[in-house]
Amino acid sequence: MGGAGVRDDLSGFGDLGYDWRGPWALLVCATAAGFVLLPALALTEGSGGVAEVYAVRLVQGLIGAVAAWVVLTMGDGLYAVAMVPAVGALFLM
Repeated sequence: MGGAGVRDDLSGFGDLGYDWRGPWALLVCATAAGFVLLPALALTEGSGGVAEVYAVRLVQGLIGAVAAWVVLTMGDGLYAVAMVPAVGALFLM
């Protein structure tokens, strides 16, 4: 086993035809960043700012979906999976 759960010996998977490690690393980092920033939204929501938090989440989802579609049209398929959490994390910073 390599770092962060990636197998060192990928011979059992055969040739996938593309490198999945970059999109996977981006997805993991974006999701981790989102988890780090989550308490700020929870504190705001717990303080009565439910509408504000849901407005932020709506905008995150919409911009993330547009970013995913842009990435798909550019031909970078697997990176599209990481766009929603990446945009969400960037939006909160």
